[in-house]
Amino acid sequence: MPSLDFLIWLQQFRSGFTDALFVGASALGAEEAYMALLTAIYLCVGHRFGFHLFVMFLASAYSNSQLKALADTHRPFLLHPQLNPLYPGSAEGQSFPSGHAQNAAVVWGIIAIRQRSARVRVAIIALVLLIALSRLYLQVHWPVDVIGGLASGLLLVLIYLIAVGVWASRQCDPGRVAWALVIVIGSALMFLFGYHEATCVRSTGALLGSGLGYLLLERRGGFRAAAPPLNQVVKVIVALAVLAGVQHGGRALLGEAAWATVLRYTLIGFTAAYVLPVFFTVWHERRERRLASRGAGV
Repeated sequence: MPSLDFLIWLQQFRSGFTDALFVGASALGAEEAYMALLTAIYLCVGHRFGFHLFVMFLASAYSNSQLKALADTHRPFLLHPQLNPLYPGSAEGQSFPSGHAQNAAVVWGIIAIRQRSARVRVAIIALVLLIALSRLYLQVHWPVDVIGGLASGLLLVLIYLIAVGVWASRQCDPGRVAWALVIVIGSALMFLFGYHEATCVRSTGALLGSGLGYLLLERRGGFRAAAPPLNQVVKVIVALAVLAGVQHGGRALLGEAAWATVLRYTLIGFTAAYVLPVFFTVWHERRERRLASRGAGV
């Protein structure tokens, strides 16, 4: 079945329920959703695994933007007015490959690898496919876009696994100063080759800020993510509120120029990777001291 006919065929399944389902699934692939997910993992599961995920998400977003610029293909609803797209606000830029499909394959694929339960892995695979299918249901991508996004995402997961395996076998660490230089130089190169793409500019700043913040956090001794469930919820809510404030406040003060976007996302990344963990650590230590002093007083 030709791609256009397939997209038209999908329209017969539209209803209030399926519209809400696929719009919601597509929203799970938005930048804001990943910010919330990765922040929660970094603060509540483990900062090292969270940082791995964040770097791979940025690598996926950056490479996807570059691939889209290289392919330079148009969205189906822009070429065929008989299509009736839903959620067109999520369809900025070129069409191939699908960023939603690629990012979902990368982030959720790496999470799936860490799971021991086969049922959880199956559920994660189903979620990735649902996000990918939503882009077709909403008529904002061609089938080849989604297939290409999934393929490029799985390739990045494979590269990640190879890199982790090689790193573990070498059992060496060049040191934090060397890693800081790698992050700074790598971010500069990313900006040099991607300053013309908004996603690349955001990814550059986020990598610079989060990378330096992570190194400082490791120098400080790391971060204990474990906490009671209510405390975890409070941590995530406070963190997202702070990050949203940095995002909107930085935009209002600095504007939308490329350098301002890099600086804004550098602040966001550094706040998420260092400032918030240190704040929650200090808050937890003071709380424990208060409770201990009350116990001693009794």
